[in-house]
Amino acid sequence: MQVILFPYLQTNFMEPFIISSQTGVHECTTSEVLRIESVSNYSRIYFTDDKRPLLVAKVLSYFEDTLPSGTFTRVHRSHLVNRIYIMDVVDCKQFGLQIHLVNGEIIGVSRRKKAAFKRSCRNNCEIATQ
Repeated sequence: MQVILFPYLQTNFMEPFIISSQTGVHECTTSEVLRIESVSNYSRIYFTDDKRPLLVAKVLSYFEDTLPSGTFTRVHRSHLVNRIYIMDVVDCKQFGLQIHLVNGEIIGVSRRKKAAFKRSCRNNCEIATQ
């Protein structure tokens, strides 16, 4: 098993953006968004303050193009993750590459995105073997 330790990025990502949903218009910053999950032609936005996820009528590629690419990375067809909240990344034979977020969630990295994610991770983290 290989453990990839991902330190928190020190850059302050307080870039504001506006999200419109059924409940109204919400203004938030990129640092408040933990991850975004695709749900068919909708996206569910998870926030860091553990409030209820927000369902938005936008596809995941919209957020991938709109949000800063240095902050958010697409690790799966259905997940866009904020890099500053990645605690560590574990590469094991049984489950493949998995991302552990600071809130305890575990997100799998797809086989097609695995190599690109590891390359981008090597530039920003230390790799340790267990």
